[in-house]
Amino acid sequence: MMGPNCLKILEELVEKINLKSDMRVLDLGCGTGLTSIFLANEFEVQIFATDLWISATDNYNRFKKMRLEIFEQSQNIDISSIKEIVSFEEP
Repeated sequence: MMGPNCLKILEELVEKINLKSDMRVLDLGCGTGLTSIFLANEFEVQIFATDLWISATDNYNRFKKMRLEIFEQSQNIDISSIKEIVSFEEP
């Protein structure tokens, strides 16, 4: 787990957000993907998970092992290039 009580903070955050299964969530600074896994399991949202320091390959393998097929690609990126990688247009 990375960060202080990341799941507790996320639980408090999602109380204020009405997440639906057709939504996409950008988990920036996802670390080892704990918050991404929680969101995928609890809300069945489509996740784009990325972290600057944690290997995207390691996260991808972790998600795959958990059979989380709803994840978008995970890759190490710098936020300044996010528009080149992720489309924020309506599907």
